[in-house]
Amino acid sequence: MIKTATTKANVQRSVLKNEPFEAFGVRFYGLRVTDYEEWQNCKSVWLTRQTTLPVSYIMMSFLDALFSIDKESIEKNGRPVGTMYAIMQTLAYALRLPPGSVEARIISVVAHEGELKGFFITQQEDLQSIFLRKEDFPEIRNIVAWQQGEEVPDESLNDDLLEEERIIAEMTNGKLEYSMNDLLASVALNMHTRIQNVLDMSILEFESMRHAIDRDKKYMICAAAESSGTSWKGGNPFPSWAYDRKKEGSAALTHISKFEGIAQK
Repeated sequence: MIKTATTKANVQRSVLKNEPFEAFGVRFYGLRVTDYEEWQNCKSVWLTRQTTLPVSYIMMSFLDALFSIDKESIEKNGRPVGTMYAIMQTLAYALRLPPGSVEARIISVVAHEGELKGFFITQQEDLQSIFLRKEDFPEIRNIVAWQQGEEVPDESLNDDLLEEERIIAEMTNGKLEYSMNDLLASVALNMHTRIQNVLDMSILEFESMRHAIDRDKKYMICAAAESSGTSWKGGNPFPSWAYDRKKEGSAALTHISKFEGIAQK
């Protein structure tokens, strides 16, 4: 029997049990670490805050806004920005469609007289000819985000405060040389396992373990500093090895220019 998403816990529990989550007539799977870099490329679109887009797109639904961005880019430049490609690619991973499903039109956009209707999927395991309506996309967006340990951003958050947060983060964080191999090795080292075993994990489990390792190390550092007399305004930022402090979360601002290059050339 097909069920629909009710809580984040239910969705994430299915991933951690290595089971699909069924909703809207399809099975959604948590992405594997082998798809980690592809997810990183696509999630800037999947998790973008609509209020950071040009004003003309803000009053539309999220999916209509992305569709309009691509449509207008085709009219002006002869090619899409790649927003809908990123959405379809993410859906292809989440539904575990065959490689190259977007290019092979196993998943494709359905539009009528220039108006987006949804997505048509020609196959998913034993299921055939599936149509996902655009009206269902907000819940689908949540399901896929939760399965990777992410949150769909809260559009009610103040843009000015988010911009200040982004500037502060850039000023206080040292520049790192990103390497997927180094990240995999570091997580594997702390888990006392082989990198191959890490690659077999879901992204949700991987991100949960990575965050737990980071939290534990910061807890140890802060505990040692606190025992030496160090204090922080607002209290110890990492008072527990198991839990985070409650805080107001927010998503980073995403400029529309970051969508460039996502579409397959």
